[in-house]
Amino acid sequence: MQRLCLVLILCCTTQPALAKNITLTQALQSDLHLNLSPHNLTLILDSRTLGPISDNDSVTVEDISQKIQPQSLQILNAGTITEQSVNNNPINFQQLMDQHIGRNITLATRSATGAEKKQLVKLLSADANTALVENQGAIETIPLHSQQWRLIFPKSSHPPRLNASLSFKSHGKKNTSDILLSYLSEGLFWKMDYALVLNSKGDKLQLQGIASLFNNTATTFNNAQITLTSTDIALSSGKNRSQAKLPIKINDLSDSKAYKLPQRTSLPSNQPTQIPIIEARDIKLQTRYRYKTRITRHRQTSRALQHPNYYLSFSNTQNNKLGKALPPGHARIFMTDSNAQLQLVGTSYFPESNNHQSVELTTGKAPDLTIRQRQTGIQDTFDGTIITTEFIFKNSAKVQRRLTLSSIFEDHWQIISSTYPAAKKLTKSAIWDIPLRANSSLVFTLKTRLRHAK
Repeated sequence: MQRLCLVLILCCTTQPALAKNITLTQALQSDLHLNLSPHNLTLILDSRTLGPISDNDSVTVEDISQKIQPQSLQILNAGTITEQSVNNNPINFQQLMDQHIGRNITLATRSATGAEKKQLVKLLSADANTALVENQGAIETIPLHSQQWRLIFPKSSHPPRLNASLSFKSHGKKNTSDILLSYLSEGLFWKMDYALVLNSKGDKLQLQGIASLFNNTATTFNNAQITLTSTDIALSSGKNRSQAKLPIKINDLSDSKAYKLPQRTSLPSNQPTQIPIIEARDIKLQTRYRYKTRITRHRQTSRALQHPNYYLSFSNTQNNKLGKALPPGHARIFMTDSNAQLQLVGTSYFPESNNHQSVELTTGKAPDLTIRQRQTGIQDTFDGTIITTEFIFKNSAKVQRRLTLSSIFEDHWQIISSTYPAAKKLTKSAIWDIPLRANSSLVFTLKTRLRHAK
């Protein structure tokens, strides 16, 4: 009797533990980091709480991104991983149709009176618009996008998969702890928009930067710590990429490439989220006006009335309530008129800027400055041509403007005379800085010698 009990005890102790199927839902998520780039690629760091597991257990993690890149998946702190797989094809109509080809489904038809009739048919094939079914030996076509027909699929023993998930097995772990899922996903990206409001004098502005976050993954991400990067995520192609040290440390706003949102944020599926991340008032502003022309040896007719390009510039410094990295984006520029109403001045690309750099925006043509250019003289000489050009500048604004005039010259050139001396001379061009008084006109004459090339 004692020998029998000993044999039973040994048999019980040598039996393997029963395999468990463990599911980690989003409710067991302990932390979530999203590192968004502007070009549809995001690094996701997802922490879930997992208890002890054996090497026979299978773990399923639900509510991951449906647009995960499976080859980028890394699972850490879950023991040595022996196998892993991604299930990122939730139930959809085409999938159901493909699964039931050759099987019976129920066809429901609605009559003109509204009554519905159901009959069992065999699904033979289906494309995007039409299904072929066998009905009592006859083959019929069924339009798939008709309110008259409804397809009913038989009940499945397995519940339908509504969201993407991943599964893995490992050699096991003994304690309850957080595991870390690291993977790349498409469908998440961001862009930056700026609103700049100029005061009525045009010497100060108010700046607000709004980050728009887009989630097209069909998965909602709740209470995430979000970092925005202004460049694409760099991926290593080395063999030891899976051994990268995680979690990755995210830089703060002092880094010129990363912008960490100050509060945790949720990103609903298929819905943009806008978050103000930069705001500053009373920024000292400089306005610049530039006009470019070309002087050639050919006869030219008078040009139509022109408007110089209008530029805004300010310094990215702490004195201007800034002094931080500003991500690139799209800027809309407004001005406050005499009635305290906002008027759209123009739009511009907003370049990336670091601390102590200058930001310059092109807003289009200046409406209150006009330029008329005409060739008033052309004289051929033994070694070239002398060209006389007249510019008439008109400033209709109530304040003085400064215009930067730059001219590109053909061949070898020499300035014989000009109303104002050139502020800078380069190899093929010259630049003038011309003051224009309020509500006034100015005639600027330039005589240039263009020598023949030797």
